[in-house]
Amino acid sequence: MDRVQNNESLYRFVKDEKNLYNPDGTITAQAFADSGFRPSVDRAILRNYDPQESLKDTSGGIISFSVLIVRGLERIPHMDGRNNVLQEHETDVEPVFEVGNPAHAEIFMRPECPSEKVFRRLRHALARTLNDARTLNSQECWALRPIGLRQYQ
Repeated sequence: MDRVQNNESLYRFVKDEKNLYNPDGTITAQAFADSGFRPSVDRAILRNYDPQESLKDTSGGIISFSVLIVRGLERIPHMDGRNNVLQEHETDVEPVFEVGNPAHAEIFMRPECPSEKVFRRLRHALARTLNDARTLNSQECWALRPIGLRQYQ
């Protein structure tokens, strides 16, 4: 599979659940939850830049962000019980084969994420960075708003 390029946009499906976003449209860290510590995304270029193609159900929404947001995150620390850094993790995006979805990719850590606690830091960093970019640039991170936010468009 080809490498995901820095200038690509990514789509992340977000269910219409109140713990995944706030009434003001900001994203919560839970929007990036994944049991395998590798949040799924779609490469917009392989979805013809149509976020509708990434919708898993019509009540949900799609957030859109750049690969550079992911690759530009500060290293995610793995700490011991005394707040000593044991290891630092870079974040990246790679294509991952999924039947029926040629656009599928995953956000991951290098070296591999060792625990839920470290993954929680990644989720918070992603949400904080997207929300900060939205505030600084007055740019909407929602390509499609979930039904709970559509009244505010």
